[in-house]
Amino acid sequence: MTKKIYFCPAGGAEQIGMSCYNIIIEEKGKKFNVMLDCGWQVNDPKSKIVSLLDMGNFIRDRLIPPQVILISHAHADHCAGLLRFIEEFPKVEVYASPPTVDLMSSNTLEEFIRSYRRGKKKEYLDYKEERDKEIEKLKNKKIEYIAKIKLINDEYFHPLSNVGSFRFIPSGHVLGAVACQIRLNIDEKKDIKIVYTGDISIYR
Repeated sequence: MTKKIYFCPAGGAEQIGMSCYNIIIEEKGKKFNVMLDCGWQVNDPKSKIVSLLDMGNFIRDRLIPPQVILISHAHADHCAGLLRFIEEFPKVEVYASPPTVDLMSSNTLEEFIRSYRRGKKKEYLDYKEERDKEIEKLKNKKIEYIAKIKLINDEYFHPLSNVGSFRFIPSGHVLGAVACQIRLNIDEKKDIKIVYTGDISIYR
C-alpha cells in the first residue's frame, strides 16, 4: 500500500526564524512525524505563534507528536525550542551532530529560560529570589534533556523507524551545521528523497 506524505510547517513558513517543519507519513491510518528543526524566534514578541506551548498544542491537536526530531544546527531560530519540546514529548528521538550539541549545551540556556517565561507576569520576573530558583531548576533540566540527544558523526544513512532512513551532510553554515537527506519508503518499488538544507553557507 502506498504511503501518503504531508508537509506541515509549524513555524518558519511566513516569517524568518522559528524553523520547525513536520513531514508526516501516513499508512493504513497510522501516522509517523519527522520534525525538521525546532526553532523559536526568541526576540520577536509579535511572532504569529506566540509561544512554544502554543506550538506544542498545535502539533498535538492538529498534527501528531513527533517521533523523531532532526536538528540542522545550533542557532536559536532552529533549535531554541528543542529542550521544551523534549519535555512536552518525552518519547521523541532527537538527532544532531556532536558540535551542534556542544554549542547547544553552552548557548541555549537563555533561550530555554525565555521559552518558559513567555506569558508570565512581569512582577514575577522581577522577583529575584524566585527567578534565581527558576534558573537553577532549568539548568538541571537542560543537562538532563541535552543528554537525550543522539549524536550522528558520519554521513551514512541511519534508520528512520520503519518509514525510511536519513543522513546528515555538512552544510558549512556554522560549526556542526548539517543538511538532512531523508529517504522515505513509499512502496516496494519506490522511494521519495527529501533534502532539508537548514541554512547553507558556501565558501570558496
